[in-house]
Amino acid sequence: MRLEQLTSAAVRDLQSRHTSAVEVGPLADGALHAVLLRDERLEGISSVVRSAFDSDLFGAPIFRVTHAAAVDAAAFELVHRLMLDGVRRAGARQLVRRIDAASFAELWTLQRLGFRIVDIGVTFRLAPSEQAPPDPPGGVEVGPATDRQIAQLLDTATSIFRTSHFYVDPFYPEEQANELHRRWLSNCHHGGLADVVLTSREGDVATGFVTCKVVAAAEGRRIGDIALVGVHRQHQGKRIGTALVAHALRWFASRCDDVHVRTQAINYGAVNLYEKCGFRLLASDITLSKGLEGDE
Repeated sequence: MRLEQLTSAAVRDLQSRHTSAVEVGPLADGALHAVLLRDERLEGISSVVRSAFDSDLFGAPIFRVTHAAAVDAAAFELVHRLMLDGVRRAGARQLVRRIDAASFAELWTLQRLGFRIVDIGVTFRLAPSEQAPPDPPGGVEVGPATDRQIAQLLDTATSIFRTSHFYVDPFYPEEQANELHRRWLSNCHHGGLADVVLTSREGDVATGFVTCKVVAAAEGRRIGDIALVGVHRQHQGKRIGTALVAHALRWFASRCDDVHVRTQAINYGAVNLYEKCGFRLLASDITLSKGLEGDE
């Protein structure tokens, strides 16, 4: 069934042919699962978790769809309607879904249900075993971060990620979005979100940072993840970003099989930086959100 042919009557007809249920998991961990069955055959599923950090910071229950699949557009619509009913009953104020950019059936379904696009992301890959890390440009001092350097850079983290969906989505107040990025960088250094944070510096002044973490992947592979890269605005244009990424790749070289980094598709400076450092495009994604306060 083509999406443009999908009507309310078609959804009701699909619903009448299914035995549908929302199974609510233990709300201590915020897990919700919507399951769509037809003659005991699974035709759609959606899984959601409560984003604890975001919910606590923004003072509102924020849920995130972690997985969704369906046999066709009509089943996608029904399983997402089931999920919306479930998260409303759980008190959610915001529901966020990130999908592969090629998942058109789900994208159109989410838009029909009132979700709006708040981010388009691109992920790049570099395999150290296939390509030697670039040589860092001279004249830029880079090394493991100190507590003092991280403290200097916290405000930098609030001024350079303005294409993040936390600033684009009107649901999030700007000051709280600033605080999220401060805590994100701080937790990478102090809280174990990263294995190491590297900083650049000029004398006693920290000028930029890059976070590095190795995560386990399928078949025993190890993926290096660069979550944050940032350079203080007053120090941009000095090849500091290139130096930070080059040093990060050297750190990853003996520790992982691939290195991944994600940024917004409209962050042209970051895209050019990663390509210049040897990364190649791996995937693209779309993030959508729906505010649920007063929503029916």
